[in-house]
Amino acid sequence: MSSDELSETAGILFMTTALRKHEISSERNTRRCSINLPDEVSESIRTSLEKRFSLSPFCVFLLYGSGGGGHKASVDAVSYLCKVKFPHWKVLSLNVSELAGCEFGDRVYNFILQQDLAGVVGVLYSVAQTFGPLLSDKFTSRLKREWKNYPKPDVIVSFVPFLNTSIIESAPYAKHITVMTDFTHTEAHPWLQDKRQTVFCGTSEAYEQARKMGFLKSKLKLLSGMVVHPRFYSEFIPNDQLSLLDYLSFFGFDMCFPTFLIIFGAFPPHDSTLRLISLLALRGTSEKNIQKKVASLDKTGMSQNFLETMLKTMERVNILCVCGKNKRLLNSIQKVFPKEEGFLVHAIGFTDQIPLFMRMSELVISKPGPGVVAEALVSKKPLLLVAEEKNLMEQERAVAAWVRRHGVGKVVNNLESAATISYEEILHLKENVERLPENRAIFEVVEELEKISRDAT
Repeated sequence: MSSDELSETAGILFMTTALRKHEISSERNTRRCSINLPDEVSESIRTSLEKRFSLSPFCVFLLYGSGGGGHKASVDAVSYLCKVKFPHWKVLSLNVSELAGCEFGDRVYNFILQQDLAGVVGVLYSVAQTFGPLLSDKFTSRLKREWKNYPKPDVIVSFVPFLNTSIIESAPYAKHITVMTDFTHTEAHPWLQDKRQTVFCGTSEAYEQARKMGFLKSKLKLLSGMVVHPRFYSEFIPNDQLSLLDYLSFFGFDMCFPTFLIIFGAFPPHDSTLRLISLLALRGTSEKNIQKKVASLDKTGMSQNFLETMLKTMERVNILCVCGKNKRLLNSIQKVFPKEEGFLVHAIGFTDQIPLFMRMSELVISKPGPGVVAEALVSKKPLLLVAEEKNLMEQERAVAAWVRRHGVGKVVNNLESAATISYEEILHLKENVERLPENRAIFEVVEELEKISRDAT
């Protein structure tokens, strides 16, 4: 270190010590401690301080599961903002399903979703409810062993249901926060498991559930919405040389028509997604080859009245479909709906460009998943939710009910109804979306972590 750096270091340490109200207890001295240094302190000085005085940065574990993609998306959101605002923190994103040895259930869950068998998920949840408590001690023991491979955390933030008691038991020395990624607590997806956890609720319904279950107000925080990645917010939109019209043109879309974004999560169903695209492709088309191909794809046999409605009263739309990790679906769409035959369809695999795609679109078509719904509303886009009763999971019912109640989306129970939404309906839904209060949940979560970091010094 240079003499200037040494002088600055000495000054920082003097100020930090002087501002303390009392000495760090001997118990705290047996643990590592962290000091929140001013943002102006250079990284080299910060590193030198840590080495010279055995200081460690504030450490946060963000825990996600591998069932679906919503838990990981929320973790990525918090991790991103922490690294932007507090680059000196140590933030680790960890797959707790894998660490606890219960990832097999997540793999089965993801497979079921891709096979259009979401109705079977209830059976999987029943198995988890039955055997979860019996295996809790095993999960706890395994997590205790795994934590030895990582630095000691100041706070552990869980974004998963089911495992929270095991997580708390395995690391009693850390502060524990659970961020609910569902709109409510359900028996199928239990979040409110242990009154030692501090629970961040994204809806008033979840908050009231927790109060009725005996959680103290001091152990609850009502957020202004669900956690959404900062890149969905206007202040984080990157400066881009290309306009939204440039992207639409690149995808082969017609600027005269609205764009519908289809996104059924990280593991979308194959057959029903293909059928939805085929029905949407019929809207207002005069292309005989499109009509013929869609008719050949439809195995249920559409009525003449429905066909006439689609061709004569519906306007054409551009269709942008995110296939997530379902490569079979991606390949099928590219094969069945080629642009050379006049289809205004573009498919893309797993991507981090969802914020851009939502800005490009007039409507977001999805299942009642809490993550996509929250992302669409932050992006100020109305929703069309396909909630077929046979495929509706318990935790999705609350999402569909919330969307209906606030008038920010249309909820339908079959694909034909989804394909016939009118532009007038979309405009009406858009007005209701604009009236919603702003969701700043992601910033509120990181602010709470900052408070904990200050208390840790």
